Amino acid sequence: MEDLFWFAGIATCIKLLLIPSYRSSDFEVHRHWLALTSSLPLSQWYLNETSPWTLDYPPLFAYFQRFLSIFAYFVDPKIVNLHQGLNYNANSVIYFQRLSVIVSDLCLYYGVYRLSRNFGVWRRRMLLVLIVWSPALFIVDHMHFQYNGFLLGFLLISLSFLEEGRDLSGGFVFALLLCLKHLFVMAAPVYFVYLLRHYCRGGFFRGFGRFLMMGVAVGMVFVLAFAPFLYYGQIEQVIHRLFPFGRGLCHAYWAPNFWVFYIIIDKGLAFMLRKLGLNIKAPVASFTGGLVGDSSPFVVLPQVTPLITFISVLVALSPCLIKAWKEPRRELITRWVAYAYTCGFVFGWHVHEKASLHFVVPLAVVAVQSLEDARHYFLLSIGFTAQYSKVAASNASRSIDKGDTKITTSEFFSKTAKEGGAVVVGVVEMCYLVVLLVTKKNEYNSGKREEKDLIGVLLVRDAAETASVSPMLSPGVAGESGERSAKIPVSTSDGKNQHELIQWHTRGVAARALHLSRGVEKPSGRVTYIVVLEGLCRFSVQELSVRGTYYTARVARLDMTKIEMEHAEQDPDLIALSRQFKATAMELISVLEQKQKTVGRTKVLLETVPVHRLADIFVASFEISFEEHLSMLDSVDLKVRLLKATELVDRHLQSIRVAEKIPQKVEGQLSQKEFLLRQQ
Repeated sequence: MEDLFWFAGIATCIKLLLIPSYRSSDFEVHRHWLALTSSLPLSQWYLNETSPWTLDYPPLFAYFQRFLSIFAYFVDPKIVNLHQGLNYNANSVIYFQRLSVIVSDLCLYYGVYRLSRNFGVWRRRMLLVLIVWSPALFIVDHMHFQYNGFLLGFLLISLSFLEEGRDLSGGFVFALLLCLKHLFVMAAPVYFVYLLRHYCRGGFFRGFGRFLMMGVAVGMVFVLAFAPFLYYGQIEQVIHRLFPFGRGLCHAYWAPNFWVFYIIIDKGLAFMLRKLGLNIKAPVASFTGGLVGDSSPFVVLPQVTPLITFISVLVALSPCLIKAWKEPRRELITRWVAYAYTCGFVFGWHVHEKASLHFVVPLAVVAVQSLEDARHYFLLSIGFTAQYSKVAASNASRSIDKGDTKITTSEFFSKTAKEGGAVVVGVVEMCYLVVLLVTKKNEYNSGKREEKDLIGVLLVRDAAETASVSPMLSPGVAGESGERSAKIPVSTSDGKNQHELIQWHTRGVAARALHLSRGVEKPSGRVTYIVVLEGLCRFSVQELSVRGTYYTARVARLDMTKIEMEHAEQDPDLIALSRQFKATAMELISVLEQKQKTVGRTKVLLETVPVHRLADIFVASFEISFEEHLSMLDSVDLKVRLLKATELVDRHLQSIRVAEKIPQKVEGQLSQKEFLLRQQ
């Protein structure tokens, strides 16, 4: 226990130093869940869409978030405010959430303690180094931000009960884990087979009685977790949130697993067949888009569905399940569970790279038992393994076979070095490293493209309609000569060129492509593409040129910088215009709420999005003329933009009111006519 205190204390100091470090979007995800579970009744938890970060964890984790929200309210009430708290990043919320993860790691420490309390001193310390000081947990939980340590603590506690022969307690804790995070279900087949053979043995009646006892213990956990949503008739909605298969085969931050090879082979075959002259569509869409979403389809190889990945995982698991059925030995259960999570990582659907923690952490328990297990651990945890000279390896294996339990991994390393043993990277490890390097390089390059290679969105009109429009630009000319136009070749689908007069507007919007999805319209079979763009700023075109089938431009930024924006927001006139715009927009939303129930998000935007962006968002949703859209685009000055936006919002509001008055007036006239007829 003393060792645990020292290791946990040092780990906590490191975690405290990481509080102001980088944090991912998961930080806002969990903050929003604090607000959601605190502000809304339980019946709305899995229905609310105030934020894009909807609740997609099982109910027990939602209850855990509700528990944390009690303390969050006393730290800063805005943390748990559903609307005002959106994207809230004050020091209060940063410290509270970071500290909540640090405190929840007590569960991990307890799990490690239970598993290692019967170990020797050096084996226990090695296990503490591998788990308590795990760099992966530091990065994922205390920088990226999640509660993996808390969840893995439940897994280790469950495994410790099973290794002690307390199967009922182990199954109960594992059920708690599944109701906290459903992705741990990959080990459920191993648990089921092992408990069926190990716990439910001893004859038919005794075995059946134990089977019922285990069923009651596990079922009680699921009933308590899901019963409220069953009562509200929301089980289907909860399951849909937990298993959103529409997200695609690969996560945006994809795991280097079997499907990496599958994707690379598909793309390689597609390009190779195109080079040979076959009519194969080039796979242009990326499988690693910035947003989680549907992946681009395979071009040559068969499509992969969730059912295929499920069968693949079961097939990969089958040797382990057969072994557990034939020899249900409790000292092997941790090894089998680690293998199960490895299968899920390698063949699973929509796997995130941090899912490797599910097998790396339990495998650390196995790694301290022998050098061969340590070799497997390092292969799976850091991507390579050390292969030592046959002499040193054989000497080590002989000493272990003789029962010499005093040898440690550190002693083996030093002994190997003294005897001249070499450290080599094996063929399997080299293949893994190559694929991992290619994957990471693609992700890095993708990230660079997102920051540098932006998309410029320019408006286009037919040449016959450009007389009344503000200046346009033609390819090959500078912005100062925007009145001019020229015919340029436009490639058609049949490969031929045709000459069309294309007029480009001189101002546009720089955008970043977040996601590309492909669909097929029924019954025509026409292929359609949907691109999700994030607008960044306005620009003016200095020069436009043609490069192959694409257009490139030299542009100048028009929008204010962040510092200029901060100064402008202090202008009293701008503040007054902002208030007027928000008041008019809120009045419009109040009218629309009576007709539609889906404008809740728009109301949230009024409270969270800067007013200069609100003007663009609101106007973009109106059906206005092309010239009015251009006028808003050309309105670089914030005051002018707000004035125009307020006029458009007010005009839209008045048109709705007029439309409401006409039926009322008609109804009144009809009622008067009916009264006169009755009098006659």
